[in-house]
Amino acid sequence: FEDVETQGEAVQQAIPLASVNLNLGQPGDLLTMPALQQAHSDVTRQLEAAEALATLASLNGAIYPHAALEFGWRQLLYHSTPEQLGTPSVDETVFDALAGYREVAEWSADTLRRSRTFLAEAINTGAAVPLDKGALQGLVVFNPTAVTATVPVRALLPVDPSAGIALFNPAGNSVPFASRPYQGGQEIEFVAEDLPSFGYATWFFGTTTTAPTTVSGEDVQIENDLLALFVDPKTGAIRSIRNKKTGEDIDEGLVNQVLVLSETESENKGGKELWTTGQGAALSSPAEIRSEHDAFRQRITVSTPMDGGMLTQIYTLYRGIPWINCETTLDKVALNGKAAVLSFDLPHQGRSLLVGERLGAQV
Repeated sequence: FEDVETQGEAVQQAIPLASVNLNLGQPGDLLTMPALQQAHSDVTRQLEAAEALATLASLNGAIYPHAALEFGWRQLLYHSTPEQLGTPSVDETVFDALAGYREVAEWSADTLRRSRTFLAEAINTGAAVPLDKGALQGLVVFNPTAVTATVPVRALLPVDPSAGIALFNPAGNSVPFASRPYQGGQEIEFVAEDLPSFGYATWFFGTTTTAPTTVSGEDVQIENDLLALFVDPKTGAIRSIRNKKTGEDIDEGLVNQVLVLSETESENKGGKELWTTGQGAALSSPAEIRSEHDAFRQRITVSTPMDGGMLTQIYTLYRGIPWINCETTLDKVALNGKAAVLSFDLPHQGRSLLVGERLGAQV
């Protein structure tokens, strides 16, 4: 809960009270500006977290903050896709979009704080603690969806970075996991199975003298009980995906390939906006491909030099989970006058695209 609240404060502090320069245009026209893109993405994620925790709190007796959350979503829609509000086209007007996003950040952060406080008082993590496992602390995992879920979980534990960790599920059974030192503690990763819908379950952790083992290598293939994934060693993108239950292969094009687009300087309004043109240029071949196998996951990490920095792509398949977890990060990459995009060359006949963004894909 403290981690969630800290993230909310960071989002709020990152958005200025006013952008100083007022924007001339129609609402929704300004998401070509990198600063507004970042604010839109950060505030959307925070508002989703506030909505999820408020829902769980209301199911435990709290009053659901309808007005605050409706205001937040309407503000986001107005400044990004106002046609979804039924707003008719208007002439150009002057408004401060960053100030609007800052207001949403403040309201959603307040909702997060209130929901966190209520839930912390309502949850009793000590009631189900395994008494035969020594001194343990509780780790609460929420499921804000309407179905029972099995999902990968990452959490920062207040444990000495050099200490070993023991992890137990709600039934008191040992759970496989991976950990790494992070921010003075340890970040732990595991699969939380059978989370109840609109509810939570408590895992328990303590210290031990043993550590989990990981087998490392240079494989370009990983798999779990449901999927197999093959990485293209020339690009670092996914070359093919196999459904092990049906035998279907998706191998008609590259998936999660990073391309670079050049900027059209004549349309960028002195650098305030980002407009690109032409075909995307592929990067050089990866400098390193590394694989890891644990008891609950298999992972490939691809490192590729890119414009003075490093592009890192991480593909993970978790045991019992029918999707691929893709993480793409840029470290010290100087994209001056360029835009980096992710390309998904998938067969589209008879299919529809599902994206993670609540209000549509904003890149």
